Amino acid sequence: MPQIDFDGANSAVKTDKIQGQSGTTVTVTSGHNLAGDGSGLTAISVNTKVISTTYDLSTASGNQDITGFGFNPSALFHISLVNDTDDWSMGFTDFTTNRTVHTKNTTTAQLQGTGSLMRAYISSGNTQDGTVSVISDGIRVAWTKAGSPTGTYTQYLIGFK
Repeated sequence: MPQIDFDGANSAVKTDKIQGQSGTTVTVTSGHNLAGDGSGLTAISVNTKVISTTYDLSTASGNQDITGFGFNPSALFHISLVNDTDDWSMGFTDFTTNRTVHTKNTTTAQLQGTGSLMRAYISSGNTQDGTVSVISDGIRVAWTKAGSPTGTYTQYLIGFK
């Protein structure tokens, strides 16, 4: 199959039409644009997987591996709660930048822009904070325990490929 490779900011092919056989793949890399109405393009599918799991908050600091996505996620959204109480957390990450909000009680919520994606705040000094990374077929939550939190942290996750 013929291939044309470009390297450099001034690389260009000037043509009114790129035509290939049925099933031809054209890849436009980051930093380049494909102009036109796209009427002949096939949609790019986005794979997602929903997983729910739990974590015992009395567990010492350590890793929780959550697998079964069927792919290595490139982004993750989560909603998590403790024992069906007022303590909940939700956020998203691309595994470079986290954005999350968690509640401390019925009247206080905190926004976080970096650091832990998941947080269980049981009471002052009794928390579990989780940072996430990608592993084969899923994610790893690295939990850091402070004090003596207790309860079950229920996690609802949507992974995106």
